[in-house]
Amino acid sequence: MILAAGTLSLAVWAVFAVMGLVSAPRPVVGIGLVILVLIALTTARALRNVRRMTAPIDALSDAAERIERGDYAGRVEEAGPPRIRSLIRVNPSSPVSRARRANSDRKYSG
Repeated sequence: MILAAGTLSLAVWAVFAVMGLVSAPRPVVGIGLVILVLIALTTARALRNVRRMTAPIDALSDAAERIERGDYAGRVEEAGPPRIRSLIRVNPSSPVSRARRANSDRKYSG
């Protein structure tokens, strides 16, 4: 935590130096700007990863809303990490789960 605060303050110091608000040696400004760019890239990658991880949950939620409105034709692709895929498979409102139950019922009934 202390390292992160120090890194961020160095980056802010570099921005202030570029703006002329403070004076700092050129190497400090350069290092600070590099750190600032790395922070921006890391944040962008983290946001992209979060979106990629939540996409299957969003799809499952959308499917549940469609089912609630009476549209039983929707499908949810089994995607994402193993725990999310298993959630899609076993969720009783999931179209994937309903299709499996229907196939199982047909096998036993007929």
